[in-house]
This record gives sequence, structure tokens and C-alpha cells, in this order.
Amino acid sequence: MKNYIFLLCFAFFATTMSAQVLPSAKKLTKKTEQAISKEKTNMDDQISKALMKDEDLQKETIDFLKSNPDTKSSLMGLLTKNKGMKGNLMKSILGNQDLASAAIGFIKSNPDLLKKAMQIVGL
Repeated sequence: MKNYIFLLCFAFFATTMSAQVLPSAKKLTKKTEQAISKEKTNMDDQISKALMKDEDLQKETIDFLKSNPDTKSSLMGLLTKNKGMKGNLMKSILGNQDLASAAIGFIKSNPDLLKKAMQIVGL
């Protein structure tokens, strides 16, 4: 009798365990990619806000963009349009997709600047 009760409990337990649906690896990967993408966008927005607030960060970023051969001509065009006004220039840089990605990439690749940017936005 005890054996039958044990077997019945074991069968019930096995049935409930097999009835559970585990998420597929593809779904988990997709959710992970979405979370990472959201976090990356959030960090880019925070760096952009920090660039708009801090003049030292702006100066270092503009100096980098001037010295980078890939961004130099675009930056010089913006400098002539904005007549050297840093506030408007930074808005224009962040409005240009290529310059913005180069500027944000520069901040991300430099740990000291990234730390400073995160402090400026309060993180």
C-alpha cells in the first residue's frame, strides 16, 4: 500500500514537472538583446545630456573631433555655421548622427571622461 502511494506521488510530481514550459534560448537571447539595446540608448542619452551641461567635457570632445581625420571636415563645417559658439555647436554636433556617435564613442572609450559624464548627470 505504501509503495502505491509513493508511486502515485512520484507520478504526480513527474507529471507536474513535465507540464512546465521553459522559454526557448531564442526568446531569452531576444530579450537580452532588447535589454542591452535599451541600456545602451539610455547611456547615450545621459552622455549627450552631460555634453550639453559641461564646458570642459565639450572642449575635450571638440578637440578630439578636430584631431580625428574622419570627423574634422564635418566639424569645421559646423564651426563656420555656428561661428564658434560652443552651446550651439554642441547641439549641432549631437544633431549630426556621425559626429554624435563619434563624440559619444570617445566619451565611452575614455574611463575618466565617462566617469565625469556620469557624475554630471547624477549617476
